[in-house]
Amino acid sequence: MQPADRLEVSLRPLDPGDAPAYRSFRIEALRRTPSAFTSSFDEESGKPLAWSVNRLAGPDLVLGAFDVAANLIGTAGLSVPEGRQARHKGTLFGMAVASSAGGRGIGRLLVQGVLESALAQSLLQVGLTVTADNTVAAGLYLSCGFEVWGHEPRAVVVNGNAITKVHMVNMLDGYRTGNGVRSRPMPIPDDGG
Repeated sequence: MQPADRLEVSLRPLDPGDAPAYRSFRIEALRRTPSAFTSSFDEESGKPLAWSVNRLAGPDLVLGAFDVAANLIGTAGLSVPEGRQARHKGTLFGMAVASSAGGRGIGRLLVQGVLESALAQSLLQVGLTVTADNTVAAGLYLSCGFEVWGHEPRAVVVNGNAITKVHMVNMLDGYRTGNGVRSRPMPIPDDGG
């Protein structure tokens, strides 16, 4: 397998015109790995294409990774709360790589793209959840600067099985979570609003 930097993969924000490919990709990811997501295959496959159009037209960033044939082979999103007291942070969501493209560094490119977008928006941190037994994804997130700050037992129940989610955060300003106790004040940008 080639490293990602030698692959001909392009990353770009998805837009409403990508909705059919995004919807198909997302539904397949939910079918293939149901415990990795909060949404279910049944719920998502029942949503109309307009839902995907609206998601891609909305305020959240959804990055897509495309191969040389312009096939969507990976996605990752960044959601930022609208409220003033919470818009210093974002949430990485919807991370998925096509099974045919796994193990080639595309996930790392997507995570790095989300973090670059977060930095460009002057966010101070990005959080995420990952299924506790998904050691490959957790390892990727750890290698990209995320740290574990907690576990949520029974975060989702998939086909009657309770699934624990691991909560992780990347403090983009270099602050390390340690035991969760603040050792210095966190600067909050003054946006005048």
